[in-house]
Amino acid sequence: MHLLVQFLTSLLLVSIFTGCLSGPGGTLDSDGDGVDDIHDNCPSISNPNQSDNDISEGDDGGDLCDDDDDNDGVIDSEDGFPLISLGPFTDNDSDGIPDDCDIGCQALGMIADQDDDNDGVLDYDDALPFDPTEFVDSDGDGIGDNADLDDDNDGIYDQNDSCSETPAGEYVSSTGCIYGSVATWWPDWLWGSDIRSELSSGVVEIYSTEYAFAALKSDGSVVIWGSSSHQTEINSVSSELSSDVVEIYSTRDAFAALKSDGSVVTWGDQEDGDSSSVSSELSSDVVGIYSTTHAFAALKLNGSVVTWGGEWFGGDSRSVSSELSSDVVEIYSNWGAFAALKSDGSVIVWGDQYAVDLMNLVSTDLSSGNTQFFVAHSSQAALKSDGSVVIWGALVGVDANALTSDLSSGVIQVHSNFYAYAALKSNGSVITWKTLADDAYIDPESSELSSDVVEIFSNKRGFAALKSDGSVVTWGSSGSGGDSSSVSSELSSGVVEIYSAEYAFAALKSDGSVVTWGANEAGDSSSVSSELSSGVVEIYSTNNAFTALKSDGSVVTWGWWCGTGNTADNPLTFESAISLEQNFAISQIFSNSVCFVAIVEQF
Repeated sequence: MHLLVQFLTSLLLVSIFTGCLSGPGGTLDSDGDGVDDIHDNCPSISNPNQSDNDISEGDDGGDLCDDDDDNDGVIDSEDGFPLISLGPFTDNDSDGIPDDCDIGCQALGMIADQDDDNDGVLDYDDALPFDPTEFVDSDGDGIGDNADLDDDNDGIYDQNDSCSETPAGEYVSSTGCIYGSVATWWPDWLWGSDIRSELSSGVVEIYSTEYAFAALKSDGSVVIWGSSSHQTEINSVSSELSSDVVEIYSTRDAFAALKSDGSVVTWGDQEDGDSSSVSSELSSDVVGIYSTTHAFAALKLNGSVVTWGGEWFGGDSRSVSSELSSDVVEIYSNWGAFAALKSDGSVIVWGDQYAVDLMNLVSTDLSSGNTQFFVAHSSQAALKSDGSVVIWGALVGVDANALTSDLSSGVIQVHSNFYAYAALKSNGSVITWKTLADDAYIDPESSELSSDVVEIFSNKRGFAALKSDGSVVTWGSSGSGGDSSSVSSELSSGVVEIYSAEYAFAALKSDGSVVTWGANEAGDSSSVSSELSSGVVEIYSTNNAFTALKSDGSVVTWGWWCGTGNTADNPLTFESAISLEQNFAISQIFSNSVCFVAIVEQF
């Protein structure tokens, strides 16, 4: 009996269990979801609603047991849209989110991938959005910094670059660091309180008027300093000069800055720099700026011309305004007049009548781009591209016809000063002529200038000619360097270059020594003669001073400059005028009429 009871109990349990695993039709239902295994799209996982997103694309199982519910090749665990197929849309990082999502894509319920390479950096911050190994490209060359040997594209390999993230377009030294710190001989009281900090780095070019400087920085900003008597309200234009300046132009007493958007900002002496009457015309589309001594002319994109500044120097163009309203392709200038070349070949001239007369004489030659203008007392001259010289005005003690014949061809260089002219010809001879009598004027020995001259130099009243054998010939006012008898033996050979101050000359010799002569402190370098005996590589000048740059980076200055009151007997040397850290060296030196300024490089 006991065995019979056990058998019946076992039979009952099997029956009960078998019933639980059966579907409605009595068939097997392994996951107990009410759907028999034969009809269950996911028989091993309970799935009573039988959802199958991609059923139309084949029998690959229900969603719960399908690794890719939208059948787009991206498994659900990695698919940003597991129930929406990518279809034709690209997916760079295989995350199921399309790289781009147009209207049709958005209609399906998707959005574009914000991180196409899935590197954790959003595309708008990622320089290389499809490369998971890169997201920074400092120099914009298409090669990520990880693979780029020169991340800032400054020409210095990263392994040698002390400043490996220099912004594109910056000027750098051999160490890869930006240079452009400014040092000056200018006394502190002329700088202004904040100027030194503003000029500590980034300066790429310095421009000048007679008594002021403007420094253009690599970020497009401009820093101004100098004599306030030659500047208008600088503060009124400071915001406009804080960025985007691409070039600066100047007259004797004013500046004009051209910005990247084609607008122009002006400042300086009211007569030269006041552009308020044409400000609307200078707000855009300017492509070039030109100047005479006291006026500016701007060429616009539409071929029109806008002028401002001294009316007698070309700042007033009302008499030719209709002719300057279009079709101008180039502008030329001399000291007092402008000439506009139009697309039909015609030339429109305006300005000081005296300067206009000469400009008209050479108008047909202007398009060559090689015409040069010169002026002396009561006269003018123009060197044309064909090597001829046109003269206009007074002549003293010279046969005009003979002079005209001598200047009809072969001239390669012309120099002028207050009294006279000198023209160098291609055969090495020099033609000279005066326009004003001067008892102190020393005429040159014609035989010394008949051949072998390679270059001419002039100051306000004197001339110096450098010959092919390294000797120097001088003439002109005796007190302005025309008389070099006191240093004649030193000038008999070895001279490689000559520099001019207002009334003095300085000659650089092949052995690095310097010889000076002429009037005032600039012509007398006796107080620094030992420092000028060797090692000089370049010389710069103001009206009344010279400064010599030596091969070791030191500077020697003599003369009178910047209102310092220093003389040759009590010279102010560069080192005591400004302080430079030991890891800086001079890169370039600039000057205006009275002062020097230098760009220095960090190393």
